[in-house]
Amino acid sequence: NTVNLGDPIFHQTGYFSCIVAEDASPAVAETPPPSTKSPSEPAKEARAASSTPVERGEAEPEAPSLGIPTENLPRDPARASDVLVHRALPLIRGGELDRAEATLDRAWELDPRNPQAMAGYAALYIERKDGDRALKWAKKAVKKRSRRAQYHVLYGDALRLRGDLDGARKAWRKALAIEPGNRAAKARLAESSEKLVK
Repeated sequence: NTVNLGDPIFHQTGYFSCIVAEDASPAVAETPPPSTKSPSEPAKEARAASSTPVERGEAEPEAPSLGIPTENLPRDPARASDVLVHRALPLIRGGELDRAEATLDRAWELDPRNPQAMAGYAALYIERKDGDRALKWAKKAVKKRSRRAQYHVLYGDALRLRGDLDGARKAWRKALAIEPGNRAAKARLAESSEKLVK
């Protein structure tokens, strides 16, 4: 009953790519030249200190502790959040779960309503075999974007991880109702049917 995100089925079926399908190729912000702050501009400094580098239109430096991939982010925080989610998914597939979580945390800070980040967290916790947290985030993603088949696949995976195979099969059938050709949902239903027969 384990889920292997390195399994080729995830790559063939777009398990991860559908999470960021809303805007996978956002415009990239150019890094502005370094500023020359005048000591006589305390108001500007206060405003600059209270906003994030993304809000100021600056590229963020790479975080030193975990190497969060924050270079060349779009200026818009919502789009920057999507890009960070897209960057976290290969980290999950590659087993760099701490880096992936830190990257998702940054994406969430930028846009705490991002369903792609919710789905990213669900995928992360599925990989970590943390069924409770995976289920929490998969539910949020499904609630936010109920017509996204891949989110229902994640929801089913989280339910399976918690031992609720009937609920998982229901979620995967819902994914197929939304997207009849969804290979990930078909594969999971076929695999779980074989287990039910045994």
